[in-house]
Amino acid sequence: AMLAEYARLAAGPRDVLVEYLRAFVRERLAEPLTLDRLAAHANLSKYHLVRRYRASTGRTPMEDVRLMRLDHARDLILTTELPLKSVAPAAGLGDVYQLSRLFRKRFGAPPSSLRLGASPRGEPAYPLTAPAVRPRMKSRMVKRKISTSGREAIE
Repeated sequence: AMLAEYARLAAGPRDVLVEYLRAFVRERLAEPLTLDRLAAHANLSKYHLVRRYRASTGRTPMEDVRLMRLDHARDLILTTELPLKSVAPAAGLGDVYQLSRLFRKRFGAPPSSLRLGASPRGEPAYPLTAPAVRPRMKSRMVKRKISTSGREAIE
């Protein structure tokens, strides 16, 4: 599925709307951004914006904003000596708790380990790409039948 998505994105022409909104977001990563504000900037309704954006990228505009903010936070952690409590608002992620929670979800490790685990050459101790998304396991429901003799049988 991931290869199919990559092939779709690589083969298709770039959507001008997506590039336009990404440039807008990059200039305002530290500011509060809402779907209404993005839609107003694109001069579209928020519903039409989400449909069109998802058709082009496979993500909603706000998912893309979150990923851009996390990538910016990662770059700040690697290239500056700013404390994490300064990196979070600079990347538009609110506070250190939000930064850590989202960072761990996206990159599989807390942001502090990126800075602490970097080699002298600046290479991180773990990959900087998002891990492959594993499908969620469906819960296994055990069906129990009670026989006429009163004993349970599990299927």
